[in-house]
Amino acid sequence: MSDRDYRMSFTSGGLFTQESVVLTKLFMEHKDWVKVRAYVLKNNTLQTRTRTASVRLVREMIERLKTLSNQQLDLLLNGSRAEQGQILWWACCCYYDFVKEFAVEVVREKFLRFDYLLTFEDFDQFFDKKALWSPKLDDLTELTRKKNRSVLFNMLEEVDILNKQKIIQPVLISDVFIKTMGRVNLEAFHIFPITEAEINRRVGHG
Repeated sequence: MSDRDYRMSFTSGGLFTQESVVLTKLFMEHKDWVKVRAYVLKNNTLQTRTRTASVRLVREMIERLKTLSNQQLDLLLNGSRAEQGQILWWACCCYYDFVKEFAVEVVREKFLRFDYLLTFEDFDQFFDKKALWSPKLDDLTELTRKKNRSVLFNMLEEVDILNKQKIIQPVLISDVFIKTMGRVNLEAFHIFPITEAEINRRVGHG
């Protein structure tokens, strides 16, 4: 098994739904993420305290949004709160392999075993397992590791995969959301706590 170089730069916050909508509106106007970045930094559109914080936040958000198709971006602008959260969760899982693998290997697997309580220990055990094959993870400080854990749990709450009691909840994905995904591999939907039967029933391409 080869070493993994995980991106762990999601320490700056959660899904950033409102901010992502702002950036997406600008992208629909300019059709160029470089121009969007320049505009946002020049005008401090996200109202960050420092330019350094703004640069870091804008870079992270744009990289996430760049993983989405125009159809997905349109749903981000016009969809329900649940659909917006699911689109941004999809983007995070596309951009951060660590987040995707945690969603699939820990959250969904616990859901399928009817083990619905997600704990910090679940994260720590997963992290330690991945760190065996990733020098980058192994080198992270304890403080950064805890920050990643906190942000990831916050993301899961934002997308309604977890409730406030850290209980894993089944996610209802809409027909509109499914349509924006196109003909992706059905396993791509494993980032959500959904059974295989439900995926085949709702998403199966026939």
